[in-house]
Parts: sequence; structure tokens; C-alpha cells
Amino acid sequence: MNEFNESLDANVSSTDREHRTALHYAAMDGDVEAVDQLIEAGSNVNAADDGGYTPLHFAAQYLRSEVITLLIAHGASLEAEDRWGNTPLWRATFSTTEDGAAVMILLQAGADPLHANRSGNSPISLARKIANYPTARLFAHLP
Repeated sequence: MNEFNESLDANVSSTDREHRTALHYAAMDGDVEAVDQLIEAGSNVNAADDGGYTPLHFAAQYLRSEVITLLIAHGASLEAEDRWGNTPLWRATFSTTEDGAAVMILLQAGADPLHANRSGNSPISLARKIANYPTARLFAHLP
């Protein structure tokens, strides 16, 4: 991510052909330092690409817990929807194969586990259908 560090004077709102910003890629890569610098330089934490993915969607999908925490602290929307209606919590639930840290961070921050996507599936229903046991237990206390 050094290329981002060297070019912070450039327009942080610049996008590629999919309308992704440098912040999208830094979040995807889990580069906490680059994410922090891009936010400080004015990058929009809620910028959506052509698929509706925000940096938080990518951080959640790739289970980048530190980046998730940083984005939330700077106002990233917990309920932003991609083109299929999936929220960052839905993406984290779908991707989780470990201890569920990313899911827990999003839940503790107030992400809605009942927010259904366009197919009618919520993070809680997804966890109960396909997630591994450690992920499903994160939702056990919910109706």
C-alpha cells in the first residue's frame, strides 16, 4: 500500500473503472495505516462502488477486524446495502470461518442482524443456515 502513502496529495475521491477508491482497496487489504491516512486525507468512508460495496463491506468480507473498527469509528454505515441488499454484517457472516471477531465487532457496534437482503435472508438466518458453529453461536441470544 506504499503507493497510497506516496500519493495522498492526490484526490482521495478518485475512482477506478468500478468506482472503487483507494480506501476500498486499503480496506480490502487490511492495511490499517493506509485506511487511517486516507480517512485523515478526506476519503469518503461510505463511498459505494458499482456493486454498492463500501469500504466496510470489503473489510467485513475479508474479515479485517482492525479496519472494521476504524471505519466504524469514522462513521461508516453499518446498514449500507450492496446491489443484492447485503449489509457489511451479512458479508462478514457469510465469510466467517474463524472466531467470528468481525461479526462480533459489527454486532457490538449496532449492526442489525435482522436486516434482510433482497432474497429475504438476514445475517441471523444466514448464520443459522450455513455458518459454522462458532459463528452461529454469536447469534444464539437473538430471536
